[in-house]
Amino acid sequence: MALRSRVAYTLAMPKETAVDVAAARKLLEVARSSLDEAVAALPGLEGGDDRMATPALLGLLLNAVRAKRQLDSLEVLVTEAAISIRLAPVQ
Repeated sequence: MALRSRVAYTLAMPKETAVDVAAARKLLEVARSSLDEAVAALPGLEGGDDRMATPALLGLLLNAVRAKRQLDSLEVLVTEAAISIRLAPVQ
């Protein structure tokens, strides 16, 4: 993200939203890490891609998807706020 975009992005974010975005990023990071660890622990990955997903693995995958969606929603809100700030008339 270019510096100018990051500045507008940051200015558009109320403090609570910034905290929410940071928490959502951390949640996604943890979810992805947990999923990566579980997949790496699957036996015989070097032999091919045919594996049966366990309920636990599917749960980790769903957690990562939910975390990504939450982060995406928050980032859309912040982007919309940044656009409205740029378009707002100066008084």
